[in-house]
Amino acid sequence: MEKVLPRRSKLPIASFLLSLIFFIPLTEILAIILGIAALIRIHKSHHTLKGEALAVVGIIFGAIRLLFLIAITVLWIVTAPHIKPSFLKARQNVKVAKVYIDFLRLEQLINEYYQQHQETPGNLLILKESGMVKTLPVDPFSKNGQIYKYKFGRQAIEIYPKADFLIYSVGPDSHDDGGRKQYSTQDKKGDIIKVGQIKPHFKKEE
Repeated sequence: MEKVLPRRSKLPIASFLLSLIFFIPLTEILAIILGIAALIRIHKSHHTLKGEALAVVGIIFGAIRLLFLIAITVLWIVTAPHIKPSFLKARQNVKVAKVYIDFLRLEQLINEYYQQHQETPGNLLILKESGMVKTLPVDPFSKNGQIYKYKFGRQAIEIYPKADFLIYSVGPDSHDDGGRKQYSTQDKKGDIIKVGQIKPHFKKEE
């Protein structure tokens, strides 16, 4: 009687390879299905087909990946409601920090302008037009990418009596309060304000 040589089944190979593909979703489920199908076919062939070990490995790897995916999904569902507010708060804090950094730079430029022209600039665009700066910083809280708001002279004094000028951002609520309502970490509303003064060594001597 002629001996039948075992043939290698393609299903175990497919199961094993799919279990190793991490960057394509649901391949772990296909790996498990094909691995089980391979074992059934090998069993029915009375082991004239080879590849049982590969099929088992494909099923195990696929199951590990599937359990990992389920754990990650559950973890995301549980933590997502807490992650989003924290992320938004962190992003807002970064924007607030940028505003204060921009304020320092603008205050310096305004004082330098005063030193050169012996007057406070009528608006921030003058700083660019005079060649002191190539681009003006944009208010990160403005809706249309606008530059910071600016007031000087009587307009600034009416709001803050000791102010020579006033620079402000519309703040996280993106509403322009004219510099009259100041943002705070508790209220979360109002403008982020910089009350500016011409530094003594920049002031014109009497």
